[in-house]
Amino acid sequence: MNTKLSVCMIIKNEESTLKDSIISIKQVADELIIVDTGSTDNSKEIARSFTDNVFDFEWVDDFAKAVNFAVSKATNEYICKWDGDFVLEPGSLSSFKNLKQSNFNDSDLVFFKWNNNPNPGGGFDTQSFYYFIHRKDKFIWHSPIHVYPKAVVSNIKSLYACEIEVNHYKDPVKKAWRYKQTLNIMEKTIDNTDPQNRLRLLPFYVEALIHDQNHYKAIPILQQILTSKDYADSKLVNLEKLVECYFHLEMIEEATEFIDKYRSEFAQKARFILLEADILAMTEPAKAVDKYRDFLSLEYKNPDKFESFDRKRYIDHPIKMLEELEKLLN
Repeated sequence: MNTKLSVCMIIKNEESTLKDSIISIKQVADELIIVDTGSTDNSKEIARSFTDNVFDFEWVDDFAKAVNFAVSKATNEYICKWDGDFVLEPGSLSSFKNLKQSNFNDSDLVFFKWNNNPNPGGGFDTQSFYYFIHRKDKFIWHSPIHVYPKAVVSNIKSLYACEIEVNHYKDPVKKAWRYKQTLNIMEKTIDNTDPQNRLRLLPFYVEALIHDQNHYKAIPILQQILTSKDYADSKLVNLEKLVECYFHLEMIEEATEFIDKYRSEFAQKARFILLEADILAMTEPAKAVDKYRDFLSLEYKNPDKFESFDRKRYIDHPIKMLEELEKLLN
């Protein structure tokens, strides 16, 4: 089946990754739409070397408006939302071509694995699933920040294409301005959006505050999230973030209090065992050694496609802590 795909990109100052990004995806793109939101580097010149479909969009602090503008320029049924710092994993190209040939299994929304900040020696910081492909006539993009495809029809068919991976090179130093932009838009949006989107954005807001080292402001929001039934499925994830905030502020007693509060609920969960080990590392190192060993014996792998997997947190960190504690105690 000759399925046509329009790749739609929103860019700003992406010259360091843009060429590699486009090269990685161009073999599956029947049409390439690139929308620039105010680049001051060589991004637009790079974009024009690949396509004539390069458009300017006056930035209005609203990513959804920019994405919808890009989609409006597309002429094909299927859209791939792409960024200038995304690079398709080379080993995924064949699977992508096959999926496209199958008309994306007649799906309306297709998720790929999303690897954030791949490491030169292998692996990545975090891995999650993200929506990359959608039918043009069944969605509009919503929310000024952390956009998502909002269905305009019912009975949407989704597909998780686990065999396709996309690398996201979001350098925290080079993209420091982007993190600040995200927080600024979030501050303006969080209390002025619809209730459903506010619920969706609160965890992102917390992440932006933590990245900005504003742990004091993040703590009450996390406490609110933990007591809300709307976040029941992500309670342990948010408990981890709350304990992280307390650690940064050296509020060990408060962190311990929340660990104790949720022990009966999460005692058998690998991620909770790791939290316990981190607390004990500061208070009872010998017991912490046993906890880190318990965690590592589980060979924890992320089982839930709706949660991210942090390689540094769940692989590198416990190994390093165990080595340091064993040296300390011997």
